[in-house]
Amino acid sequence: MQTESETALQRKAALLQGEVLELTNRLLPYTFSAKFQVVPNLVDPVGFLPAEASLTPISMTYQIDSVSRTLYRSQGDVKEALLSMKRSTQHTSAPRSSDSSKPMVDIDMDELRFRAAIVDTQVLNHVKHFKWNWDLIEDLVEGPLKNPKRLTEAITGTKFLKRLLSFYRPFKYRFSDIPSTKLNQRYVRVGVSLMKTLLQNNEGIAELSESKFLRQLGECLAQLDRTSGLTATAPLFSTWRTAETLTGGYFALLGALSSNPKGLQMIERWHMVNIFYHIIELQDRDDLVELLLGNMDFSLNSHPRVMLSQAATASHKHIRIFATRLLRKYATLDPFVEENSRFPASVCEWAIDLLVTQLYDPEVEVSEVAVQILEESCNRKSHLEYVVQCCPQLDHLNEIGAPLLLRFLSTSLGYQYLDRLDYITQEMDDWFSLRNYRYVTLVEASLTRAFATLMQEPSRASIDDSLQPQDSGSLPPHFYRELTRTQEGCDLLRDSGHFDDFVATITELWSEDMDLESLVKLKGCLWAVGNIGSMGLGSTFLEESDIVRVIVKIAEHSQVTTLRGTAYFVLGLISRSLHGMEIVAEHGWDAATDHRGRSIGYCLPKRLEGFFSLKIPQNAKKHGLRNTPHDWTPRPITDEDPIHERVLNIVMETGNAVLAKKAATDLNGLKLRYPEAFASVELYRKVRDVLGGRNFRLPVRRFLLDLFEKNVMRRFVLDEEESENESIQTERPSQIPPRIP
Repeated sequence: MQTESETALQRKAALLQGEVLELTNRLLPYTFSAKFQVVPNLVDPVGFLPAEASLTPISMTYQIDSVSRTLYRSQGDVKEALLSMKRSTQHTSAPRSSDSSKPMVDIDMDELRFRAAIVDTQVLNHVKHFKWNWDLIEDLVEGPLKNPKRLTEAITGTKFLKRLLSFYRPFKYRFSDIPSTKLNQRYVRVGVSLMKTLLQNNEGIAELSESKFLRQLGECLAQLDRTSGLTATAPLFSTWRTAETLTGGYFALLGALSSNPKGLQMIERWHMVNIFYHIIELQDRDDLVELLLGNMDFSLNSHPRVMLSQAATASHKHIRIFATRLLRKYATLDPFVEENSRFPASVCEWAIDLLVTQLYDPEVEVSEVAVQILEESCNRKSHLEYVVQCCPQLDHLNEIGAPLLLRFLSTSLGYQYLDRLDYITQEMDDWFSLRNYRYVTLVEASLTRAFATLMQEPSRASIDDSLQPQDSGSLPPHFYRELTRTQEGCDLLRDSGHFDDFVATITELWSEDMDLESLVKLKGCLWAVGNIGSMGLGSTFLEESDIVRVIVKIAEHSQVTTLRGTAYFVLGLISRSLHGMEIVAEHGWDAATDHRGRSIGYCLPKRLEGFFSLKIPQNAKKHGLRNTPHDWTPRPITDEDPIHERVLNIVMETGNAVLAKKAATDLNGLKLRYPEAFASVELYRKVRDVLGGRNFRLPVRRFLLDLFEKNVMRRFVLDEEESENESIQTERPSQIPPRIP
C-alpha cells in the first residue's frame, strides 16, 4: 500500500487489509489476532518519515478503520435483514426505496405540522397516484396516524384517508393495474401498514368497515367461487393479472386483517372465509393458493389455521410441501425476541402438532420437510420437550427421522422416551459397529462442499428461501455428542466402555503405514472422541484418558494430511466446552473466543512452525510421491493375454493427437470382435493405470471408459471377483487377429 502510486489500487489494498483484519479478529485466538491488529509495517514508519511521506500511511490507516466500521455496521444490517425476512412471509415485502437512516415522522406531531404533512403528500391536490409523495404517506401511516387524535382528525377533517382507501378499491382499477415490479411494491407495503394502523383504533375500524374497499374485494374474490353465481369475462384475479400486476397484493392486505380479531370479523362479514376454503380446493390455481396461505396470519385460533391444516393434509403434494414450510415461522419462534411478543405461547404448540401430523404424510418429501423444521425447532429446550410429549413415531422414515430422534437425547425427558422404545441401545450398537465410520464420509463430503472455491450464491432472496431451514455449515448430528448432553447418557456411555475402545483404537492404529480401512476407522474414532469432548459433561472422559495428548501429536506430526486435518477439527470440537478448552490449553493450543469469552470452535498451536510443515519421506518414489513432475516416469503396463495387450497398446496410441482417430476405430472393432475383453475388471484396472500415468484429453478419457460394460465399474469399486465365465479367456492362437498396422 505504501509503494503503490495509483489511488485505486491503494483503496483495494486497504479494503483487502480491512477484511483480513476483521477475519483475524473474529477467527484467530487473541494471542495471534492482537499481533495483526497493530499493523506494525504501516504504523511504525509514520514517526520516522517526513510530513509529506507520512500522508500515505496515515491515509491507509484511516481507510482501514473506515472499512472496519463499515463491516461492523453491515453485519448488523445483515442480521436485521434476516429478521425482516422471518418477520413476514409475504411475496410483496420489498425493501423501502428511501434511505433507511432517514428519521421517521414523530408520532406525537402537533395539529399544524400534521395538516401541513397531509398537504405535502399531494393526496388532496392530485388524483393521479404517481404524483403523490408515497414516502411521506408511509411515514404518516406508520407514525402520526397511530395516534387516535390524529387519526380522528384525518377521518373527519380531511379526505386524506377516503382518497387513500379509494386508491385500493378493486373497481377503480388503479392499484390493481400497476405493474408488479420491485419499486411498485411500496404501494403494497403502504396498504399493509394502513390496514394495521386502522385496526388499532375504533374509529379506524369503523372507517374501514364502512368503506367500499372490502365489499368490492369480496365481490372480486367471489368470481373465483363456482358456487357464488358471480362470473366475469375478465376476472380481477386471473392468472395473468396476479402474475403481472399488483393484484396479488390484495392477499397481503387481507393477511394484515387476519392478524387482528376485528379484521377477521370484517372478512367474515363479507363471506370471504367461505371463498377462501373454495380457493384452497382449486386444483388449477396453485398461484392463488400460495398467495392466500403465504400471506395469512396464523397467530389467532381461527379459520386461517383450519385452512392451512386442510391444505397441508388434503391438497396435492406441491401445496402440502408449501403449507408445511409455512409452519417453520411459528414452530421456531423465539419468545425472548421482542417482535414475537404478540404471538401467544399456544402458537408454537399448534405448529408443532401440525408438523407431527405431517410426519405421517404418504409422500416422503413432505415428511422430510417436517423433520427438518422440527429439528430446527428443537434448538429451544421448551420446544424440544413439547415435541417429545407428542410422542412421534418415526420408524417408517428410517434414516430421514434419525436426526430428529438424536435431538431427543438432549434432555432427560427425551432420553426416557427413547429408552422406553429400546432405541438407545440399538442405536448405540449400530453407531459403534458401522455408522461411526460412515460419519467420516459424511463429514468429509460436507467439508469438501464448504471449502469449494466456486460456490454458487443466490442472486436475490426470495420467500421460498425464508421458508426453508438454512444450512449453517455445522457438523452433522452425532449420536455420542447428543448422548453426552445428559447425565443419564454419560452413565450409559461409561458402562458400555465404548469411549475406552475409541481411545485404544486411536492409540494402537495410528502409524504412517496404515491401510485405507484402518485410516477410516481411526478417523471415525477421532470424530467420536471429539463430539463427546465438545459437551461439558463429556469433557470429563478426556481428562480420565489423556487422549488429547495423542490427538495433539497426530495434528502436529502426522504425515497423512487428511488425518492431520481430522485431528485439527477434533481439537476444535473439544475446545467448544470450557473444560475442553482448558485441556487443550494445557497441551499448548489456544482457542478462539467471542467477545463473551465463549469458544467458537477454532484453536491453533502456540508454535505454528511444526503445525504447517510436512516432511516428505526419503522413499517417496516408492510410495508414489514426487516433489516435481519431472522425476517420475510412467512404467509400461503389459498383460499376458494377447488381446488385452493389443487393447493396452491402442489405448496408449489414443494419447497421440495424430493417431487418436485411427486408434478409436480399432478399439471399436476390437470391442465388436472380443466383447468379453471389455467386461474384464483386470483390463479395466490397467486401462485406468494408463490414464493415470499419461496425459489424455477429457473426451478421450470418457471414450475409453465408456468402452467397458456398465457393471465393470461397479465390480471394480466393490472389488468383486470375476466370474468364471468372465475370467476364463479362450486360448486359441489361430483366432488371434492380425496385427493392426
